[in-house]
Amino acid sequence: MSERLSPQNINTEEFWESYMKNNWDQNMGRRQTQLFAHYFLETVKLPDQARSLLDASCAMGDALPEIRRRYPGLQLFGHDVSEMAIREARKAHGQIATFRVAGFENLREHFDIIYCSNTLEHFERYLDIVDHLLGFCDWLYVQVPFKELRNGKALTVVPGEQHVNTFYEDSFNGLINRGSASAIRHWVRFTPGAWGTGKVTLWRKFKAVVRGRPVPIEYRQIIYELRSAKLRSAPPPSSDTSQLVL
Repeated sequence: MSERLSPQNINTEEFWESYMKNNWDQNMGRRQTQLFAHYFLETVKLPDQARSLLDASCAMGDALPEIRRRYPGLQLFGHDVSEMAIREARKAHGQIATFRVAGFENLREHFDIIYCSNTLEHFERYLDIVDHLLGFCDWLYVQVPFKELRNGKALTVVPGEQHVNTFYEDSFNGLINRGSASAIRHWVRFTPGAWGTGKVTLWRKFKAVVRGRPVPIEYRQIIYELRSAKLRSAPPPSSDTSQLVL
């Protein structure tokens, strides 16, 4: 599995450690995480037989209380590459979940469900990442911006921009051919408030008109449910944090 970024892609671990320290709260990162989880849970019914869930790239863990309220029987875990984010997650939510400083490549245990929200739009090799994640779960839920454009065109790597991919309904269909996913479903929905206020949306439209650029569509999210085709080979997760902290 390769997370290798191109030299122009700013989404390094160092960037996100700094962003968590200096920009996350100011840019409503915690509120966004909570809202995305709320809309996800309104849209998707998790499998009844699931017993464990990992929030991969959990930031400060603010999705997990939403999940706990809806599914109190799930054993909850959160991973993120930012040490600062995981410290804050443990302070805020350590009573309901086990947290670990880890990236995708550090997965060792098997989880019934992996939830990955608003993360893969930052990676060029998102299919390789999802292929890897499917080896450590039965169900993978990916939530990303839907048909996000930049100046009317699909996203690519641009210096200084965090989002590098545009996602469509069929963005993960290649994983069926790879043999890592046995079935894929998706849902598209609006997520009001999670992308900023109505005034922000109107301001973006006004700027586009003034500059003679295509008017941006209202922000939407697409949620994918991917059923793993891989055999369970990893051990189940442990809630003993002494075994999980890097």
